[in-house]
Amino acid sequence: MKVRMITALALAALAHPFRLDSFDSIVEPLWRGIKLHRGKLLVAFLKAIGFIIPLMDVHVSYYTKEVMLILIREFTSKDQEMKMIVLKVVKQCTSTEGVDAEYIRTDVLPEFFLNFWERDGIGPKNL
Repeated sequence: MKVRMITALALAALAHPFRLDSFDSIVEPLWRGIKLHRGKLLVAFLKAIGFIIPLMDVHVSYYTKEVMLILIREFTSKDQEMKMIVLKVVKQCTSTEGVDAEYIRTDVLPEFFLNFWERDGIGPKNL
């Protein structure tokens, strides 16, 4: 388990300076990993995917929708480290060129606000 986690974190660190063709062979194992693992290992795999998705050109919309299913599920996580990585990966995916804004508005934002937005005060002077 530790080897997988360290490998995923190393891939996340390496993804930034390189292009996607350097990572073609590991995309499939990463996708299996985010669907299979939970906890700290999932955090490492999500971090790696978060750095690789912006490198994609052709299939960025498809892969973003696939990873968003996992990210939306993890919106309800009680683990603060998981929430921080989830927010970072959501930011990376939504700021990537080629991601449909309508998809973000209809499928991601309602769940995001439901799980992350807390209104501090009630009353007209706090609006």
